[in-house]
Amino acid sequence: MDMDKEVQIILKLIEDSKEPLETREIEEKLKNVSRSKILYRLNH
Repeated sequence: MDMDKEVQIILKLIEDSKEPLETREIEEKLKNVSRSKILYRLNH
């Protein structure tokens, strides 16, 4: 999965959520992406 696609998926998950998500909840939905990678994408 490339970086742009990861970012798009993460942002879509956040936008579609009715309440705040924990990083591990996003990680569960993105099987091939680590927690540290998710945090990196959210911060940059």
